[in-house]
Amino acid sequence: MTSAGVDAGCAFTRVAVAVPATGGFTERCAATATDPAAPGREKLDPDRQADVLRELLPEGVTKVVVAVPYAVFGRGRQPIEPILAALTPAPVTLVPGPVAALAAVLRGRTDLGGTASVVVADLGAGHAELLLCDTSGELPAVRDHVTTGARTRKLDPFWRLAVAALPDAGREERLALAGALSVLPQGDLTKADLALNRCRTDTNYHATPVYDRQGRLRARVAMDVLEPIATRLGETAATLARSSPDAVGAPVLFLGGGSGIGPLRGSVLRGLGHAEGTGSVLDVPAEARAYAAARGAALIAAGEPGLAAVFEDALALELHWQHAGVLEDVLLPLADRLRAGEPELYAVDPRDGAPARIDVLTPQALRLWLRRKGAEAYVPLPYAGAPPLNPGRYQVGLRLDGPELPVLVFSPVDGGLAVSWPVTVPRGR
Repeated sequence: MTSAGVDAGCAFTRVAVAVPATGGFTERCAATATDPAAPGREKLDPDRQADVLRELLPEGVTKVVVAVPYAVFGRGRQPIEPILAALTPAPVTLVPGPVAALAAVLRGRTDLGGTASVVVADLGAGHAELLLCDTSGELPAVRDHVTTGARTRKLDPFWRLAVAALPDAGREERLALAGALSVLPQGDLTKADLALNRCRTDTNYHATPVYDRQGRLRARVAMDVLEPIATRLGETAATLARSSPDAVGAPVLFLGGGSGIGPLRGSVLRGLGHAEGTGSVLDVPAEARAYAAARGAALIAAGEPGLAAVFEDALALELHWQHAGVLEDVLLPLADRLRAGEPELYAVDPRDGAPARIDVLTPQALRLWLRRKGAEAYVPLPYAGAPPLNPGRYQVGLRLDGPELPVLVFSPVDGGLAVSWPVTVPRGR
């Protein structure tokens, strides 16, 4: 049996396969195929991306786990899913990419000094998200999450730098340069960081070539390009710090192409309330950082002990059922003893043992209740949001995509795509 982890970013698609005998991975990478009609790099070209995945996936793959941004996890079917479904009969499961990446990075590490909280800052191409994670369990559990919003080329640093370096060039030439800038050696990035820092106070550095080895990009121009992105990232980090005090001063794991750019890292760290310094950042080699999400997905796909999570608590959905002409508030028990990677389990109507079905007239907030392992009573969970359900009748299921990452699944009785909705379970017993 061969299982694979996939991380398809805007710039590159990476595939990893865990090798239990060595504890390592086999890995492959190729440029992501983006839509040539789109002005930036934010949209996949399905046909060409299918060719990319066909080349990267191992022959005879039996299970695929795909790392996706946490912001879209559980928010309907993702563009990569139908592409993979056409390529392989293997089951495809989605996991939050930053969580999978952190799990891979922390594998075997003991250098957190007892600190349970880690901030994952994924500075991707056109989109960034920051997650406050609790690392005390077998898999990191998300406690808070902020994002810069929908993917946009305005927040893609390498695309913006390529546009500035090639003001008169076409999309393909700019795309090639953006890709090249995304994989610059660490030495080139460090030199650029030094020049950009000096550029702030010394005009002699304004004309210093940075990033592009052909000299088409100068420090002052690069600073003008990066400043708005850095400002947006700093504001996003500050939002996380305000909403979750545990994020302030917590170690930070930087991911994504933008993590190699000093002004962007520094803005995130300042937004989180501490100055840039190696003590604030998890030290991860560049290659391990680039493949972290794919490696974490591969480990989950392989069912590595410690990552094959079990959810031992129980959830129930509060409903209004009519009985003898009277509306009653009832709790519909959902599945417990869930295992990560297994298909969703659907709820059973306690009145007759048949599959439970609920009627949805308008989108409304869920009311969920939690019963901890060993407890007898359910307690209400905080506000869980309103899943985007169309009017109709649904079966309600539950699956587990990681420790304390249960996902509600609403499957239309009359057919159609199921809607997934992640549930945040508070830490503690």
